[in-house]
Amino acid sequence: MRTVIQGKAAIAGEASYEGAPVEALNYDFNLSKLERVMSGAGKVAALGHELARRGLKRTIVVTGNTLGRSALLEKVTGAAGARCVAVFKGARQHVPRSSVHELQALIERENADSLIGFGGGSPIDTCKVASHPFLEKREIIQIAIPTTLSAAEYTYGGGVTDEKTLVKSVVSDPRLQPRTVINDPELTLETTEWLWVATGMRALDHAIETIYAKRHHPLSDALGAKAISLLVEHLKPSIETSTAEQLAHRGECQFAAWFSIWIDEHALRNFTSAGASDWAEMEHPARDYVVHYPAPRYAVHGGNRA
Repeated sequence: MRTVIQGKAAIAGEASYEGAPVEALNYDFNLSKLERVMSGAGKVAALGHELARRGLKRTIVVTGNTLGRSALLEKVTGAAGARCVAVFKGARQHVPRSSVHELQALIERENADSLIGFGGGSPIDTCKVASHPFLEKREIIQIAIPTTLSAAEYTYGGGVTDEKTLVKSVVSDPRLQPRTVINDPELTLETTEWLWVATGMRALDHAIETIYAKRHHPLSDALGAKAISLLVEHLKPSIETSTAEQLAHRGECQFAAWFSIWIDEHALRNFTSAGASDWAEMEHPARDYVVHYPAPRYAVHGGNRA
């Protein structure tokens, strides 16, 4: 006799589960070279200690024109102290190759041993791409201090745009992964609201695609789901509140950005980045509003994500 008790089928005294068959787990998960994530208001003050701990003596702060004119830059350079030998303010959206060449020349001139990417995805990717040719001889250690939710600091790939053809290509190497990420919500307060929210949608895009990916992983499933929950709860109030409450919401959003994409990059490729990489004249965050909707369906129905 076969009876079902609370989802189990009892056969001859033995219990077996009904429903879809469960496949045995067979995963390889490669940890990145990210070693430390520091989170909290005022955490940028620990930058000098982090450089000293790593034995880094000649660092360049890399940022864009807007933050290059901001008083926030002084918080970063001041925290780095005498170990900061130069500031590069030429990082630009879509990482044009000319800006990469300028930074590479500065690295050589200053004999830099490290780069601090300060800002959104563009300065952080500029650091990665500029460091890539040096890998044949030495690693240039990277530290990221993000001011948006694009999450470029959690990957080891960086895009660069050919200014003549407007075609974007990618460099990728595990050694390009920033070793330390400093998430200081105080440094995000000058980020325009539209950019903050748009990159928050970028993080949501990452999280949903991670969960729907054909080669998803239990860890990325859990982190992706948590990222979605955090963004739903904290993204809106992160622009509608003020003072300490706003900093708290922004800190939670920074956790969401981290959880949305901290995955094995060999297993997953972001569809919206790959599928729209040649839209070089469209701003990064706006692109996600255009192509996010069909992305999960693309993944579920066998899109090439390897």
